[in-house]
Amino acid sequence: MALGSALSAGVLDPCPGNGSTIADIQALSDGSCYINDKLFSGFEVTGDLHSSDFTIAQIFDNPPAEIGFQWQLSLSAGPGQHFDVSLSYIVATLSGLPLIDDADLVIAGSYTYPGFATVGENVCPGYNYIGGCSPPLYMNAYFGPVTQQTSDHVDFAPVSVVAIEKDIAVNGGADGFADLSLLTQTVSQTGIPEPLSLLLMGSGLLALGVIRKRKSA
Repeated sequence: MALGSALSAGVLDPCPGNGSTIADIQALSDGSCYINDKLFSGFEVTGDLHSSDFTIAQIFDNPPAEIGFQWQLSLSAGPGQHFDVSLSYIVATLSGLPLIDDADLVIAGSYTYPGFATVGENVCPGYNYIGGCSPPLYMNAYFGPVTQQTSDHVDFAPVSVVAIEKDIAVNGGADGFADLSLLTQTVSQTGIPEPLSLLLMGSGLLALGVIRKRKSA
């Protein structure tokens, strides 16, 4: 269903604002919400955190780049501790057009030696479940005493849907500490105009036509 029709039918919910959680999204109709013409759905959280532990710190709505979320969380490990969380969801274009062509991952946190944190991410373009493609594309972000890479990026041929699965881990080591506090995930798209932009453009042209008719009369 195109965005304009879906909004008119009232069957979709916009993604909730800052301070809301993944649990709030799961409580919406069909457990999904939209940002611009991207539908986010199928959220699943397993492991040592719950859906209510992922809080929206920022929503990115800057097409053609940066459409997605920054999540705030507190996943901390002290000496001898290790915690692991899995987060997965699906991003799709409401129009069904193949517009999504990359994904970005950014993390932030802190550590003391020998603690570390890692986020490994499987990205499956063109499928609405992570097992659809073999092998999936892979991203990895991490920080610790040996090396750091707090962001990663993958490009792929434009698709209408992409499945994302993250494995999030913190480890305090023998006598250290690690804390993962921010997790940012966005997708970008090709330069093709989005349905919402086209809808607004069409509305503007229609209004212009009405004005011209009135002036002629």
